[in-house]
Amino acid sequence: IEQQRMQAVLAQRFALRCHFETKDLPVFNLVLAKGGSKLKPTPADAATKGSLDLNGRNRENRFEAKGVTMDPVVAMLTQSLGRTVVDKTGLSGLHDFTLTYTSDADAGSPSTDAPYGPTIFTALEEQLGLRLESAKGPVPVLVVDSIARPSEN
Repeated sequence: IEQQRMQAVLAQRFALRCHFETKDLPVFNLVLAKGGSKLKPTPADAATKGSLDLNGRNRENRFEAKGVTMDPVVAMLTQSLGRTVVDKTGLSGLHDFTLTYTSDADAGSPSTDAPYGPTIFTALEEQLGLRLESAKGPVPVLVVDSIARPSEN
């Protein structure tokens, strides 16, 4: 509802006209690495489910999850990498894991490990048994058809 209000305000104040299109753009496919997943299944009687904690200090990051599906993992990776990540792991159910990695100046591309620790690409493979592959795929894109300067109040 909040998003709809914001769209209405933008449309009224700036005469904004826009729409979404799907374009074929660079994405990362999240796949199983050799050896398979290292994610721990969440026990059925676990007290904590749906818990996400992402902490970062300097360039060191820690992503801890308890009782989560792959959806929040994909969302975190998409936000961290600035590129859409598509879940191609085939994993279902709830999982527990901790991922520690070092932010890189150019997080959008695989590179050698930073002096402080593994990049997100290396950490995913070594710690979780998952891998990111560059690909092209459908991505929803906001297209601005027209916009105008607002009139003075």
